[in-house]
Amino acid sequence: MVGLVVYTVIAATIGTNLPDNILVLSIYYLVAGLVWIWPAIWVLAWAKKDDAAGKG
Repeated sequence: MVGLVVYTVIAATIGTNLPDNILVLSIYYLVAGLVWIWPAIWVLAWAKKDDAAGKG
């Protein structure tokens, strides 16, 4: 969970420091918007495992 927060802060910081070029910004936000999916999948799998342990 901490990693996702750190990623968000880093991605936002980088995004605000990019040149004001629509192509550069579009590519960056496309990539940054897709990269967070992998940590989110890990967090959801962890939460589901924790939930399943509580039911047993």
